[in-house]
Amino acid sequence: MASSELGTYVLTQLQALNINTDPEVKDFRVPGERRNNAKSVTAGDMFTALAGIDTARNKQWTSRRRVRHDALRLLREGAL
Repeated sequence: MASSELGTYVLTQLQALNINTDPEVKDFRVPGERRNNAKSVTAGDMFTALAGIDTARNKQWTSRRRVRHDALRLLREGAL
């Protein structure tokens, strides 16, 4: 399914947040999304996913761009 270590963590977080449709992934991928973004149905999910990924990987920082890329790739591959 996920072709990279980070992709596995992204998949886990997306499944935990029940993000599995094209509109949800698109909203999840909104550049600059913040916890209080009232325009996005999934506002705060990127923040939640990043926190979960960083905790699971024992790292302080994970690129939002990489997480958005993996989310779209997982959707295209049918892994979600």
